[in-house]
Amino acid sequence: MTCDDSIESVINPAPTLSWKNRQGKDYSYDITAADKISLFRACAHEGSPQYAVCWSLLQRFSFIYPKYKNITSFVKAYVQPINPTWFMTGKKHLAYVDRLRKRFNGDELQKKIKDAERRAKNRKRFASTPVKNEEYISVVEDILNFKIASPNESIVHYCASFATIKQSEEEAHHSAQVFGNKRGMIAIDFGQSFLPGTNWFFAVPKSSNFRLQIL
Repeated sequence: MTCDDSIESVINPAPTLSWKNRQGKDYSYDITAADKISLFRACAHEGSPQYAVCWSLLQRFSFIYPKYKNITSFVKAYVQPINPTWFMTGKKHLAYVDRLRKRFNGDELQKKIKDAERRAKNRKRFASTPVKNEEYISVVEDILNFKIASPNESIVHYCASFATIKQSEEEAHHSAQVFGNKRGMIAIDFGQSFLPGTNWFFAVPKSSNFRLQIL
């Protein structure tokens, strides 16, 4: 199974997102083929677990709507591995290189810049290459076909773990809690490890109004 931009029939019929925002106002959104492809790419190139990544993206899109009018533009802006601002000529990549130049010098600086440029080139490839791994496609398909429920209906953010190999899971969990608290969010533990290699997930304080459904 593969999926690329030439496949326009990946959704039939198109799933619909339906939700109430924080003020209790009703919204709905029909997922497009392009949206689905962007979710495939996000799951393929972000950390694990992929089902939580996908649900976080759907819930965040809904939570901040109408900041982004469609899922495709939202995912491209939010998911660093396919975000054009993190490509070689993108403003965020160039700003990151500038920060490296202020912190390092000599061989260490050149090594870090080379690594940053390698990752920037990969991002452009990730954003245009068809997803061929059936596992990542299946995660999105299963979520949109009611087979995988959200791990937490309030999760609207995730990031790569900042845990180190020297930390215990409890210490990493505490670090995630501190990270979230500074941003007005709650670190969520739904069975995944807080150790390196697994994303951290964050929820907004539970709202009685915000609810996302897939119809």
